[in-house]
Amino acid sequence: MESKFQKPLKFMYEFSAFRYEKVQTGRQREFTQIGAELLRNI
Repeated sequence: MESKFQKPLKFMYEFSAFRYEKVQTGRQREFTQIGAELLRNI
């Protein structure tokens, strides 16, 4: 018997990103962006 349910698609990411703005004292233009996603059909 074939299952009607599919396994969810899961992924995580991490990368360096840069702000597009003027340099400010105490604030860096480069920062790390992280996230996690869980996708599935309902």
